[in-house]
Amino acid sequence: DTVNRGGVFLVTDEVYLFFRNVEKVVRSTANFDEVRKGKLTGIKEDIMKNLESSFLVNKYWCDHLASNIENEKASKTLLEMVLSYYVSLRCRAFANAYILVTRHKNSEGASKKGEKSLRKSLAK
Repeated sequence: DTVNRGGVFLVTDEVYLFFRNVEKVVRSTANFDEVRKGKLTGIKEDIMKNLESSFLVNKYWCDHLASNIENEKASKTLLEMVLSYYVSLRCRAFANAYILVTRHKNSEGASKKGEKSLRKSLAK
């Protein structure tokens, strides 16, 4: 009863667990504390290095997702491509979120409820 939408993976429990573990590693590496330390450059390489050394990510990949791929080199290449695309998406989203938070902090964060309305100020 699964629907094949033409993607790389049929979304099963194993695929979900794989990407959940990938997301845990990404979130632990790319956070606002690291950015405050000035470590925004090279964050993609740090995430990729942590993903490649993560036990759970490799376990779910080898045991469940790539178990049908007989060629080890092809399996490793596919894993690197999947992780690279995922990290690119997450880094872009992280950068957009960081820019949004920075803009909000730099702009007037106070509420404008106490100010006069624009119409009243222009009437003078």
